[in-house]
Amino acid sequence: MPDSGRLTGVDPADDLARAPQRRLRKLVFSPLLRRILLVNALPLGLLVAALLYLDTYQDGLIDAEAASLRVQAQVFAGAIGESATSIEDPERPVLVPDLARPLLRRLVEPTPFAQARLYDPDGELVADSRVITGPGGAVTTEPLP
Repeated sequence: MPDSGRLTGVDPADDLARAPQRRLRKLVFSPLLRRILLVNALPLGLLVAALLYLDTYQDGLIDAEAASLRVQAQVFAGAIGESATSIEDPERPVLVPDLARPLLRRLVEPTPFAQARLYDPDGELVADSRVITGPGGAVTTEPLP
């Protein structure tokens, strides 16, 4: 038989129907490639999740520290208001700096790296927990531990 250049038994319409399947087969990854991608993507995903968690955790710690400082300031204010004021006029108690200085120092003493300062309503510094007033009015500054 002479060769006509055509394959017998192959339908061109059937060949067109298989073209999308061939393209799809090229897009499907082999099982080994999927495992390699998973092994490489998993640590990256864990790192991103850890960074997001740590950011939230750090924000919580900062909020807790700020709340703790507010409570501590309220305790200091209450102690100084009760112990270091003179009540000549019940409407307007007056701060007595000579009583406030040692009291402020004692309040801060349990916290070694803390420093507290007390200001009067005009903005003048009345007491500093790191400043020690000695005999004769001598002022010394305590170094950081």
